[in-house]
Order: sequence, then C-alpha cells, then structure tokens
Amino acid sequence: MREGEPIGRIYIHRDTDRINILDVTILPKYRNTGIGTNLIQTLAEAAQSGKSVRIYVETFNRSLGLFERFGFSKIEEAGVNYLLEWRLQKLEY
Repeated sequence: MREGEPIGRIYIHRDTDRINILDVTILPKYRNTGIGTNLIQTLAEAAQSGKSVRIYVETFNRSLGLFERFGFSKIEEAGVNYLLEWRLQKLEY
C-alpha cells in the first residue's frame, strides 16, 4: 500500500530451513520506483533466523537484475525459470 492505494503484492512461505518468495507483483505504474527494495525486509528476517531465501524468476523477467543486486545466485535452471537463492554471507577474518 502507498498512501492507502494498493500497489502490489508479495506471497511468502516460511519453511523450517528457508523462506520461499512465491510471488512478487508490483503494478506497472509503480515499478522502478524503489518499491522492490522492500524485499530487504525478507532478507533481514532470513539473516536473523539463519535461513536462505529462494524464488523462481523467468529468464526474461526484468526483475532478475533486482534479485542479482540483492545478492541472489542462480542455483538451478528449469525451462524458462531460474531458481535463485540468497544466503547470508559469513565474513572471514
């Protein structure tokens, strides 16, 4: 919601060892306005709980770049979909 108006949706499934983003949709007029960065909330939750985050993204979907910027990596190809995964990176000293 933005100023009381629906702008999109996100469906999340929380499993014992990972968080699966099932669907993210932002209405066209609100795309490329920084709303997708709210995904960081899901990553923060995952980091605090030690879980990974996974999502399927079509190979031609423009949001693929967004997920890559957040540190998601391709772990599987399934037809026209990539399975992407984000894991908290442990720093080595």
